[in-house]
Amino acid sequence: MLKKLYYLDSEESYMLYKWIGETGAEHYVKIVYNSIEYSDMQLICEAYHLMKEGLYFD
Repeated sequence: MLKKLYYLDSEESYMLYKWIGETGAEHYVKIVYNSIEYSDMQLICEAYHLMKEGLYFD
């Protein structure tokens, strides 16, 4: 796996990732990511339904 990932800019290093926690923390990160993704999909469906049924768009 990746040990370090750096972006080098004029003799300074900036880390592009952060260590979240111990073993199993990636599952929590995935849960948060999926909840954001599914809420975005739900918002798209709600907007489509509102435009189709409420505003009579086709």
